[in-house]
Amino acid sequence: MRSYFSVVMTSVFLLSSAVAAQDAPFSVCPLLGPRFPILPSSASSPTIDQGLQNLTAALDNYVLAGSGDFGAVTPNTTSFSVSLFFTEDTNSTKPFFYEYHHTSNTLKNATEGAKKIDADSVYRVGDLTTLFTTWLFLIEAGEEYWVDPVSKWVPELAAKNSADSISTVQWNQVTLGDLAANLGGIGRYSPSTNLETPALASLLSLLGTTTSSLPCASRLPACARTEFFQYMNTHAPVFAPGTTPIFSNAGFIILAYALETIRGRPFVELLKDTIITPLNLSSTSVLEPPTSKYGVIPSNASIAGWSDPLAIETAFNGIYSSLTDISTALRAVLSSQMLPKAVTQRWLKPVSLTSNSVNSVGRPWEIYSLTTGGPSPVIPIYQVRGNIDLYSSHIGLVPDYNVGFVILAADSETNPDLNAFADVISIAMIPALEQNAIVQASTAFAGTYTSTSSKSNSTNETTTLIINSAIDSTPGLSLTTLTTGTTDIRALYAKLNGIEPKDLSFRLYPTDLVSKNKNEGTKKLAMRAVFQDLTAVGDAGTPTCDTWRGVDAVQIGGVGIDEFVFEMRGGLVTGLEVPALGLRLGKEG
Repeated sequence: MRSYFSVVMTSVFLLSSAVAAQDAPFSVCPLLGPRFPILPSSASSPTIDQGLQNLTAALDNYVLAGSGDFGAVTPNTTSFSVSLFFTEDTNSTKPFFYEYHHTSNTLKNATEGAKKIDADSVYRVGDLTTLFTTWLFLIEAGEEYWVDPVSKWVPELAAKNSADSISTVQWNQVTLGDLAANLGGIGRYSPSTNLETPALASLLSLLGTTTSSLPCASRLPACARTEFFQYMNTHAPVFAPGTTPIFSNAGFIILAYALETIRGRPFVELLKDTIITPLNLSSTSVLEPPTSKYGVIPSNASIAGWSDPLAIETAFNGIYSSLTDISTALRAVLSSQMLPKAVTQRWLKPVSLTSNSVNSVGRPWEIYSLTTGGPSPVIPIYQVRGNIDLYSSHIGLVPDYNVGFVILAADSETNPDLNAFADVISIAMIPALEQNAIVQASTAFAGTYTSTSSKSNSTNETTTLIINSAIDSTPGLSLTTLTTGTTDIRALYAKLNGIEPKDLSFRLYPTDLVSKNKNEGTKKLAMRAVFQDLTAVGDAGTPTCDTWRGVDAVQIGGVGIDEFVFEMRGGLVTGLEVPALGLRLGKEG
């Protein structure tokens, strides 16, 4: 299977002209995070609108041809829905600013459920449920429980330890956080019915082996909590705890049982009362919906997998939902609607690496780090992919732009592969989102800032600061002038950092620190400067990007000289402060 996003995307997404030149001796090294402040009204920008037109054209072409740059799709049998959403508030009654739906020919002739796809059509979302399970755990229990061993909160596993670490999971060494990050090394819940084929039956007969009679080993309705732990206690570990990410749906079943112990309430009840009802996810249900009227059922309900959920599997594939509801939920995740912002910021971070340098793992994120190579900016895309029977789902959050996408699909013949659609979205929208950020930041922040003060000799002295427009996609806002009278303060900044003034790269990056005064309708937005030497040459053409080590390093009276605080009113920048120098300047124009 391909990587989550095609490597082709990285060759067309040119973030920086300086980085793109392979023989350039200097590369901009930004801090991790947005290169420019993300301002409201992104959804109505002409740049975004053009990106959306390109996206629609690309999806139309894929549906028409059944193939494209990212492989084949099956539009005759696959029905799918796509949305894009921002976290900013809008006047729209919909939680997204873009939607696209395709109804396959086979669905049009289906005997049950919806005959035409729209934003309220209901799909099974499969493993996307694990995101809701993790989110619920953070809301109801909290991140402080991540370090607790599983044995503390799951009685059935409390005493199940052995000196034989090959055949027995050491549950006192597996943490709840390990379960959410697929780092428990415990393997998966994989009933043998999933593999019952004539070839397997022949092999088992040849070896004189039979499958287990335990209900959970054969995915029987009798598989409940007691039976599940009987099944797990016969299951050997796959890896030592914390060693490497190994997907484990069983981990989320156990995590849900741990949450029940911590909160003293059933998991499904918590999910409904904490997330589904407060967010008014009216098309979302846990296990089979009460009606199939709006269901996307490409074959008969049994074959499609619409009507075969088991209660034991609720925590990893039990949710049925729509494009509207999943978009609403993910907007709430990305905007920290249900969690403190600091908790969300920590949640949207990697927990483990994988063997691929651009893929890492979170709880339960599959994180793709989009980059053009070398020390160029990294744009993390936090994904969760799900599949169950003839259904697939694929979501992605991009905090750098406060944006996300949802893809839900069903096929009448096989589990649909959504990678091509994810690639098409990224090719059309990531460059548009970056360009939009550049244009907005240049319009808002670029310009001349001045202040005038009286000297002791009764003369006036003018301080001038100039920020250039971002005429290319080099990260950060470039501060090119900072003078007071005849004194070149920018040159002093260079010397304080051991750089020749003519060789100083002086760029500002947003810090996500914002102070609002609702009564006055104003806000302050803090940025930090990164200082680099334009003549610095990387080792063997692979520069080390470690500017994060130098932030706040040079201070005056305990205040970093790299701090710049912008003042805004009504969405317009009116001035800025340089706290370490005691400067306050107004924006001209």
